[in-house]
Amino acid sequence: MLFRENESFRLGYAKIALAMPPAALAIVTCRQIVWNHPWGNPPTTNGDLLFLTALTLLVYCRLITVRLVTELRLQRLSVAMKSLRRRTRLPISDIRTAIAIECDPVS
Repeated sequence: MLFRENESFRLGYAKIALAMPPAALAIVTCRQIVWNHPWGNPPTTNGDLLFLTALTLLVYCRLITVRLVTELRLQRLSVAMKSLRRRTRLPISDIRTAIAIECDPVS
């Protein structure tokens, strides 16, 4: 391997926004199961609420752990979004030119 870069994204306030759906479902689930206040008309089953809460929590955990991994090998260039299972592989023989640039993603 000639080069490897592992870059995670700074989410800041996006983590809070992404956490709202699982948090809201957790509150609704606790309200229905623990405090016996049914939600909806007709009320949603406890199993459905638990499933949706777990599913949104898993999606949240998956989204906040996304990172960009770039690898350069003798045979190929590989760019992957880890946690999302997206990968692009390009043979080195297909690359005609390359230039180095500086990028400021904030601006």
